Amino acid sequence: MSRRSLVLLLLLGLAWPGGVRAGGQQAKPDVNQYDEAGTFRITLDVPLAQRSKISREIDAFIWDHWSGHQRGRLRIVAQTIEGQTTFQTIFIEPDSHGRWRIRDEWHPDPRPGKSPEAVDEYDEVRRTDVNTGEVIPNSQKRAAGTYELLLINKPRGLETPF
Repeated sequence: MSRRSLVLLLLLGLAWPGGVRAGGQQAKPDVNQYDEAGTFRITLDVPLAQRSKISREIDAFIWDHWSGHQRGRLRIVAQTIEGQTTFQTIFIEPDSHGRWRIRDEWHPDPRPGKSPEAVDEYDEVRRTDVNTGEVIPNSQKRAAGTYELLLINKPRGLETPF
């Protein structure tokens, strides 16, 4: 299931994201070292055309930072039809061994100091053509909207369309 599908299901109140439960205390990143994309609202009052634009902006930010090995952070706020709000924070960063990863945190509460409910980590990002599904070479320049992101966790054998 793609992240976009998951967000739509969240908007419909049909799903809650699964993931690895956050265990113990994680080291807090120094957010001053990250490019900040800001907060993207995907709520019921946002028109469909605007949601597509937001998705393209999110994809472009993630890909540009991943492929350029630049730290980045963005937040996504989604809302279910029941009015429940979910908060997602995505970090593009090196791990403690210097290997680049995507860390995707889901928060039931956005207040500082609250632990995430779930954390997913991905050690590879690929782009696939929206029409053919073919993997796009990293060196090929493409406009957001012509590709979808595929987040991969090699140790767990997971591939998550985003």
